[in-house]
Amino acid sequence: MMGRTVFEVTKMSYKIKSSLTQRSNEPEGEEVNPEAKVKVKTKGDKGDLSAGCDEAWSVVQQKALEKALKQCPKGTDQRWDKISRTVPDKTKEECMLRFKFLAEKIRRKKTEESGRREEEEEGGEKPPQSEKSEDDETTTTTKTKTTTSKRKNRIRRRDIHESEEEEEEDTDDDDDDLQE
Repeated sequence: MMGRTVFEVTKMSYKIKSSLTQRSNEPEGEEVNPEAKVKVKTKGDKGDLSAGCDEAWSVVQQKALEKALKQCPKGTDQRWDKISRTVPDKTKEECMLRFKFLAEKIRRKKTEESGRREEEEEGGEKPPQSEKSEDDETTTTTKTKTTTSKRKNRIRRRDIHESEEEEEEDTDDDDDDLQE
C-alpha cells in the first residue's frame, strides 16, 4: 500500500509509542523546550579521519569497539548508540570515525598487497609507496586492469600455441603411421 517494509513500520511504531510514553510521564505544568534536542549531522560528513587515528585509542577501547561491532552487526537498530555505550570514554561520533578510519586503512592495505602481488608475478619489484591521492588510486586501478588484461592475453596466446603444437605432433604421428 504505502511501500513500507515491516522493519520500517515496526521502528516507527516503536518511536511513536516511546514518545507517547515520555509525554505521559512528564508533569503537565512543565513545557518541553524544543531547542533542547539538537541533532548532529553524522551521515555524509567526511570529517577528519585523523580523529580515529591509533594514538587517540587505547587497546582496551579498541577491543571494546571490536567486540561491540560483532555484537551489533550492520542493520541493528540504533547500532552506533549501543556501540558507543560499550566503548569507554568514546562518543558515538568517535566510534564511527574510528570505524571509517580502520575500514579505509584496511582497504588501502589490500590495494597495496594486490598491486605488489601483480608486480611479483610479472617479475618486477615495486618501489615503496607513499600517501596516494585519488588520482593515483585511479591510475593504479587502470594499470591493474591493463596488467590483468595483458596477462589474460598472454595466457590465451600460450594456450593457442600449445594447442597448435599438439595438433602438429598428432599430424606428424599420423604421417609416420602412414609411411610404415
